[in-house]
Amino acid sequence: MAITTIEAEKLLIGYSLQGRDNTKLIADTFGLAEDDISDNQLRTIYGTCIALYSQRKDVDALSVQNFLREKCSKNRTELEKVETLLKDITSEFSFLKQLANPYTAIQFVKQESQRRKVMEKIFYISDKVQSGADIETVLSNGISDLLTLSHSIQDIRQNNYIALPGAIKEAEEEINSELSGKVTWLSTGLPDIDKMIHGLHDERLYIIGAEAKVGKSLLCNQIALHNAMKDVSVGIVSMEMSAREIVKRFAGISQWDNPQDKKQALETFKQKAKGKPIYFRQGGASTKSLFSILQNLVTEKKCRLIILDYLQLIQLAEKSRNAVEEINSVLSELKSFAVENKIPIILVCAVLTKQVKKREDKKPNRADIAGTGRAINDCDCMLLMWTPAEEDRKNIEIFVEHGRNGESGNAGLYLDDKLILVPTTIREIQPVMELNKRNTFGGRW
Repeated sequence: MAITTIEAEKLLIGYSLQGRDNTKLIADTFGLAEDDISDNQLRTIYGTCIALYSQRKDVDALSVQNFLREKCSKNRTELEKVETLLKDITSEFSFLKQLANPYTAIQFVKQESQRRKVMEKIFYISDKVQSGADIETVLSNGISDLLTLSHSIQDIRQNNYIALPGAIKEAEEEINSELSGKVTWLSTGLPDIDKMIHGLHDERLYIIGAEAKVGKSLLCNQIALHNAMKDVSVGIVSMEMSAREIVKRFAGISQWDNPQDKKQALETFKQKAKGKPIYFRQGGASTKSLFSILQNLVTEKKCRLIILDYLQLIQLAEKSRNAVEEINSVLSELKSFAVENKIPIILVCAVLTKQVKKREDKKPNRADIAGTGRAINDCDCMLLMWTPAEEDRKNIEIFVEHGRNGESGNAGLYLDDKLILVPTTIREIQPVMELNKRNTFGGRW
């Protein structure tokens, strides 16, 4: 069921009325302005919420009502309409929350506001031309207004810029933190990988790619759990696996274990992970909803690391003419999101198995990332995984295919019986590789 503009606006005002923090989130963090609200009475209520917030006062229905009674004391009719609307919003709030979350509603309201403003500019130009005004002047002014509006729509705002002294100060703070021994990056929990990529740094997009069943999701979820156990808030956006299945993997539960062993393993994990800040978002996500989901995790759940599993499962627009172009756009926006929110993002990617198997060594490379032509351009670090010996799927090699910040090298991983990837050495994998080279003719090697 699609939400209407009025319903979306009521929902956002309902959230604003829950307190100053919600008003700050909607007005400051997401930049929803008073003139983005289409309905005059709703605009009055939302403007009052912003006014109360800016004056450091409580934001709730009663505060809004009292504020408006002082402001509209001479216009009882208008005040009664607004008070009735306040009651409606309060009573409808629970129902409206079932239709959409605030992040989707904000996106919807802003898009409708932008559409309305563009149409107003176009109609203004048309009316002026039809009324006999000088065409050159009308077009010159109209184009200038539309360009200004275009920049506003593209979110080209002052807070996207930083002066040189501010940038120097941020660099100084980072270096001073390092000098004091404070770790300024997150660990993967696997020392050899940390050494290769120098840890997970804020504002960077990491890609982990592999063929199916090699262990890319397992590795990412293991990284997530490692950080959550250190009380770092982590968000996992899984479009393939349910939260229940991921938790079973965390607990080392195999589908072949008997029910009693499963119960014991889960109970042990439950005690170990009690209260740890890890958040799941399971199910599909479209290119339109994805960034609302990510913003929710960062803003509401305070996530310091996000795992997105995986790129090729993002639902493209039904009328998309160029899937590769749309995926490339998502990659670029993911990088921008990481920079703007000062977090690392790990993106899981599928590798084109048929393309890999055509080559003699069967080792994936950057050109094998499915569905995109420029993953290498947008990510800061690309890690690829493979099993050098098809008969030994537990021994895995992970290597840096691309490192914008100087990352390089490879490391060995071994999948143990508890479904945990543990460090091993490439030398331990090598004899298996050599054995298969000798015994296989025209096959994998």
